[in-house]
Amino acid sequence: MSRTVRICAWALPVLARIVKISVLVMRAIIDIPYR
Repeated sequence: MSRTVRICAWALPVLARIVKISVLVMRAIIDIPYR
């Protein structure tokens, strides 16, 4: 149980960072043609 909690605690910030980066990349790709 504690190992699962540790893995979740480690994975959540990583997933949040990946989502943030992917959103920024998508926004940049969408913004390029309109500039």
